[in-house]
Amino acid sequence: MLRRPVCAAAFLYAFLILCTASLFDPFGGFVRSDTIRLEQGKKQVCTVSGTVAGKWLKRRADETVLVILLRGVSTETGASPGKNQRILCETGFGENGQEPEIPAGAEIRLAGTLRPFPEAVNPGAFDTAAYYRTMDIGYRMSDCTVLSREGMRVVPELLYRIRRASCRCFERYLPAEAASVASAMVLGEKGLFDEELKDLYRESGILHIAAISGLHLSFFGNGLFRLLKKSGVRNACAAALSAGVMILYGEMAGFSPSASRAVIMFCLQMGAAALRRSYDGKTAAALSALIILFFHPLYLFHPGFQYSFAAVTAILFLPVRLPPVPGHRTLEKMTAVQLGLLPVSLMTSYTAAPYSWILNLAVIPLCSVILEAAVLLLCLAVCCPPTAFLPAYLLSSVIRFYRLLCESVRLIPGHLLTPGHPGAFRLVLYAGLLAAGSLCAGRKAFRKYSLVFFCAGVLILFLHVSPALRIRMYDVGQGDGLCIRAGGEVFMVDGGSSSNSGLLEYDLLPALRFDGISRIGCWMVSHSDGDHVSALLSLLEETAAGKSGTLKTGRIILPASSEKEAGENGNTDRILRLAARCGIPVSFMSAGDSIRCPVRTGLLRHEELRIDCLSPRKGAAYEDVNDGSLVFLLTFGDFSMLFTGDLEEAEDSFGPPPGLSRLSVLKTAHHGSSGSSGERFIGKWRPETALISAGRNNPYGHPHREVIQRLERNDVRWYLTARDGAVTVRSDGHGYSVETFLNGSRF
Repeated sequence: MLRRPVCAAAFLYAFLILCTASLFDPFGGFVRSDTIRLEQGKKQVCTVSGTVAGKWLKRRADETVLVILLRGVSTETGASPGKNQRILCETGFGENGQEPEIPAGAEIRLAGTLRPFPEAVNPGAFDTAAYYRTMDIGYRMSDCTVLSREGMRVVPELLYRIRRASCRCFERYLPAEAASVASAMVLGEKGLFDEELKDLYRESGILHIAAISGLHLSFFGNGLFRLLKKSGVRNACAAALSAGVMILYGEMAGFSPSASRAVIMFCLQMGAAALRRSYDGKTAAALSALIILFFHPLYLFHPGFQYSFAAVTAILFLPVRLPPVPGHRTLEKMTAVQLGLLPVSLMTSYTAAPYSWILNLAVIPLCSVILEAAVLLLCLAVCCPPTAFLPAYLLSSVIRFYRLLCESVRLIPGHLLTPGHPGAFRLVLYAGLLAAGSLCAGRKAFRKYSLVFFCAGVLILFLHVSPALRIRMYDVGQGDGLCIRAGGEVFMVDGGSSSNSGLLEYDLLPALRFDGISRIGCWMVSHSDGDHVSALLSLLEETAAGKSGTLKTGRIILPASSEKEAGENGNTDRILRLAARCGIPVSFMSAGDSIRCPVRTGLLRHEELRIDCLSPRKGAAYEDVNDGSLVFLLTFGDFSMLFTGDLEEAEDSFGPPPGLSRLSVLKTAHHGSSGSSGERFIGKWRPETALISAGRNNPYGHPHREVIQRLERNDVRWYLTARDGAVTVRSDGHGYSVETFLNGSRF
């Protein structure tokens, strides 16, 4: 490090950004908006002006839209929101299906609906607002209408037209799936990437091939450099021309973090070639990081930046030494890359694909075949169209082979592991063990110990200590969803929303994977309303369809009051039919039933977790389905929590068991409706803390003011998902603590 001061400078600068982010809001100060102030969930119809800084296509389930990146944005008031303010605007195609004519670099006026990007409200959920703010993008505008446009930047517009023409060529000669892969790999057109195939690649650990990286620059840039030299062009001119063409290629591909890194490193390589000096990859990688972070400090938190530099840093700085077998040099590099990418994968997706190491041995060499076939296809499509089907067939065959490999790996047990988010302590410990292994690998006498340190680091990331008891109420919008984790046992209570259609995919699955949960032992359903079971139904449908990588469920418990709903084509009937197809047992619970399980709370200490059902009564009829909700009392040592579903009038039909003088936590019934949690009920149970699950700006006005006043009159601390995000309760069987996700408060 000391022999390469640029490397030391890059490390210190990244460390400075990280320290600053840990002390202050890492996103609040970099993206300023002096004229546009919108709260989460709010939207505003307005007119904005700005310069087109970029544009690309984005394919959705039912349409393709043009996404425009505007910089230097101002509103009709004439005030400027700041030089760094940028927004994303989406506009549809015309009635004739033609792409709108909006030249790159044009000054345009747009009218549309402006809204902020959604922030994460649950642990592990993708923070869209933070992601776009790493790129200095603060807002999005949909349903845009172009009011005026003026001017154009010739080079960016020409590059965009080349990219679109190349995409159309791929679409003409290749199957839809192969065309989407080729457009992403060769042109950086990720908005057209097939979503199902993207998920397959991600689960298999080969999604990185779709990013413009050093592989592309090495193939195109070095190929052009050698061609120019063979053509008699002087060394310096060939290097300058190659670097210039690759800069244009990076511009055409959108200059993603990985593309920016690759372009800068290639230009440094060409500079060394022109000056006839030696090229040092470690210094080039560090200098590229310094340049990128100088202009975009928040790129340090961008997943693309992390994956790109983790891979190249591992190749350059991590000396893995394997026994001398045929091809061991390639195996050493591949192992180093996997060691570098593992912590990034766990920080972003919370999963690891253990067979990706083997899969990439076949996938990466074939990437060159795809690039060569793609270039040949584009050339023949222009020069000799009838012969273009030959490289097209080769290209589509390789992509079909990729799918076959990934689907074959899916059949192997343990193809996708869920260790969860490693946390800062384990990441630092992992880095220390890798550093120790690297030092050993550099000294012949200690080389045999290097793999021991590397393996110990991997084990550190995969080890997970389960909490004694943790109950997490997720922010699901207008609905309910709670997870109980007691040692190795996991229970879900409800899981649905009437305001969040993507609850399972975008909130519950990431949140559970964040905690290292890949299997629910028991899914308890309070009642069958959609705002309590929509995610469960989605999960059962995916499982029944054979979708890999989804959450596994041991059994489902329904309230006894819903047993009569079987065969009525309602949600209960759907759950029963889908569970039968998936082979998941379903049982009905009524008052008097209970669940017991021992939980380790120390090295030699155990505590019993008890779940006692209080309602509904077996055989009882309830006029309102809400009053037939599954109600149960969870006790763990001195800690107790009452789960009430959507209970209202029937809340006085049961009371606390003997010996329970005061309830620790109440899950407030029916999202805080005024018909629930009456004065008599609260006085009988005497809860210390109440949790309320309700959506922001919901049409029902939940929670009602009357309920909040009752809680406050009885000195009950209350937490609301619409205000606090996910709420987490932890207990060791004696005391308990409450934490909120959004404001970080803790009691």
